[in-house]
Amino acid sequence: AAFVVATVNLFNPYTKPLNPVLGEVFECTAGDGDEAMSFFSEQVSHHPPVSAFVLANSKANFAVEGSSSATCIYQGASIMVDMSGRKVVRLGAWDEEYEFTIPHLYLRILRCFSEWSGDT
Repeated sequence: AAFVVATVNLFNPYTKPLNPVLGEVFECTAGDGDEAMSFFSEQVSHHPPVSAFVLANSKANFAVEGSSSATCIYQGASIMVDMSGRKVVRLGAWDEEYEFTIPHLYLRILRCFSEWSGDT
């Protein structure tokens, strides 16, 4: 998750991107008071890079948590990015829990677009 945050630098393109090291944490909050959404991410492994994360709102009794690791595989005319790890959405108000995965991303080198593929 921290690697996803590292790629988003829309506000100031001249600042250094986030390049998390082992044990480094990233925290942010959006909103005020009880309506605030909190995000917390920690780099838990460096080789392979694995980040653990939690996105939560205590008033709405809602949380998304899990871990994320990206593996790149060169396949001749394309590159496959495999986003592995366990991700869970918890809806506390209904006492429900949903596990999901992120599909593979294929970057075709000879084409001008990328495509998502895989099971969700």
